[in-house]
Amino acid sequence: MRFISANVFGIDAIDKLDYLIARSYDIAFFHETKLTKTAVQFLKLKLGNQYFIEASCADSARRAVVTIIKSSIISQIVRTYICRRGQYVALTVRMSGIIYTLVSVSRGRGPT
Repeated sequence: MRFISANVFGIDAIDKLDYLIARSYDIAFFHETKLTKTAVQFLKLKLGNQYFIEASCADSARRAVVTIIKSSIISQIVRTYICRRGQYVALTVRMSGIIYTLVSVSRGRGPT
């Protein structure tokens, strides 16, 4: 299984995210994406059913954590925890009969 965890310092274009996803990672954790809820919905539509995407983002473009998993490796999403302030996404998933908890955290910069 191939993982990537990266602070992308703001993805101001979905094409940048496409490039990172195209690198053939099975699970990707991206921090500080600065994607809005609308941009995340667009990303979900663009990638279709090939990937499971969960994001924690505010209404405005600040922070934002995005977790992307190839749908083919997940047999079940057991539980999802999402920070509404864009600081973390925690997913409990079943893959190949084993339950994993995947957590993507952005350390943040204090109160905003």
